[in-house]
Amino acid sequence: MSSLEDRKSALENSAMKEKTMKALASIEAKNRQREAASYSVIGGAMAYGSGSLGTGLFGKISSGAKWFCIWFAMILPVIMFILHV
Repeated sequence: MSSLEDRKSALENSAMKEKTMKALASIEAKNRQREAASYSVIGGAMAYGSGSLGTGLFGKISSGAKWFCIWFAMILPVIMFILHV
């Protein structure tokens, strides 16, 4: 009878160990996925920064958008004051 109990205990331990290993592997996979996502965000931000400062088409569009926002922020209060809005 003790042999049966020993086998049952060993089977339960191996099943629990297998569940634990699957859970740890799942946690590790999620951590790797988060890390990869953060690397891609940083890489995209760095590429955007160097691209927007360049002399290509994207750099010119970025510079134009920047100057548009600056001028709009300077002119809008004057227009609102003139129109008494």
